[in-house]
Amino acid sequence: MRTRKRLLSIRLALISAACALFLLYGDLLLPSLSTGSTKINPLSSSLSNVEAVQLLGHPTFKDAWEYERKLPQHKKSSRIVASSTRRYLRIPHASWGTGWNNVFQEQLLNAYLAHMSDRAYVFPDYIPRDHVPFPDMLANGTRHMLHIPMNAFVAGPIAGGPLFDDPAEDIITRRSISDKWWEAVCPREQVKVLNVFEVHNSFGYDAQRVEGAEILTRWAKKLKDLEEPCVSVEEFSILHYGLIGSPWIVSIWPSYVASPFLQNFAWSPLVTSALFSNIRIIAPGQITPPIYLRPIRALSLQVNSYESFRPLRASSLRFPISGLLGLHVRRGDYAHHCVMLSGGGYDYNAWNNLGKPGLVANASAVAQRWLGFGGESAIWPKLAEDRDVPDGLSTQDALYQHCYPDIAHIVKRSADARAKAPLTRIFIATNGEKDWVTNLTRALYDDGWEHVSTLHDLKLTPEAYAVSHAVDMGILSVLAEEFIGVGFSSLSSNVAQIRLGTGLDERTIHFW
Repeated sequence: MRTRKRLLSIRLALISAACALFLLYGDLLLPSLSTGSTKINPLSSSLSNVEAVQLLGHPTFKDAWEYERKLPQHKKSSRIVASSTRRYLRIPHASWGTGWNNVFQEQLLNAYLAHMSDRAYVFPDYIPRDHVPFPDMLANGTRHMLHIPMNAFVAGPIAGGPLFDDPAEDIITRRSISDKWWEAVCPREQVKVLNVFEVHNSFGYDAQRVEGAEILTRWAKKLKDLEEPCVSVEEFSILHYGLIGSPWIVSIWPSYVASPFLQNFAWSPLVTSALFSNIRIIAPGQITPPIYLRPIRALSLQVNSYESFRPLRASSLRFPISGLLGLHVRRGDYAHHCVMLSGGGYDYNAWNNLGKPGLVANASAVAQRWLGFGGESAIWPKLAEDRDVPDGLSTQDALYQHCYPDIAHIVKRSADARAKAPLTRIFIATNGEKDWVTNLTRALYDDGWEHVSTLHDLKLTPEAYAVSHAVDMGILSVLAEEFIGVGFSSLSSNVAQIRLGTGLDERTIHFW
């Protein structure tokens, strides 16, 4: 009798514990139950990547991963692996932990360095430190951050696409490869590892304050002279984000802008798909979407963006949305950051410095010395710096307004752009709170704009929302006739370099 009571007590305790676990974690278990897949124990200490993604509700990027896996250079049994010309450059510690646009700046330049070195670049996945609203803490106490394939953001040479449009020029063994393919073709014992600090020291410069043209030229020669096919530069970035974001980088412009990484830059088919789906929100009254946004095959209920849409090439900017002004307005933590930037006399970010008085003359001489580009034959865009100090404002207050413009300033600068071009509608890329964005939108309508839209208005899939930076930037860099951005911002700098890389008139780029 006692034994039966004891067994009954144990059963009741187990049932109570099971109920408690279900109440705590049932919402995590339901996805696996509803799909008919094997039940997942959320407290397991050995969850697979697939299980962690399912429990956290992260987008899977299944189509992007598959697209990446099928790139023609990712074929182990082909002549590519056996080729004596295969040469790779991997930089595994590039800007990890910084925001997407810092990472993006560095990825473009690292890919260009690999190209200068006669090597294929190894592109990584993007793993953000955090990505609201996607959670990253599992019930077992471990952290599993969102993993986003490079091809979810971008296409073209940086993400393994052709370097050149002409097949005769495009060498498949020089196309960028993924981190995963690197592991397949470059076993660790065959990898030549370089310590970035040791190499910097051997060149005898301060890696934080060296002209971009010098650092790229020295590294390219060293990497090109190495016989090993697989080279990994470790411990830190070659081009630290502090250097990239400064005027020091500008000296590479004439060479860099002529490279495939800007000439053939493209956003991913996922971005194209998102813009196609939202074109009537961005540009109501647009009778048909631009041809570069249209699907290349009939759409089904389950759309695979990578089969149904082309990459969105930056060269499409030759045919923008008529009358569209793109605005980048940074909010949130930027309020405090702008106090530091305006008070410390900081320069604009990277390519936004192409309007800085006196900069081009020095950069041109440096480019001529190290890269063979420069002098009178080089083409240097001259952006309007827009760092004026209005009467009645101190320099610091004026710079703060350029960095963190209030609604009145945004309305005025937008009207200034409209006075010089037939602009009628606006798209705003911003991380501002909804109430603030609503007030800004209302003020722009009151000033006579026919239509105003923001990221808050777009209808995005979870995967497109996870790369919403790229969706914003696709609009600002390709669809917008004119652009106003934040001079201190890496996002605005990236939009500027993409627009300039297509040969666009520099007068369509403005700052607050």
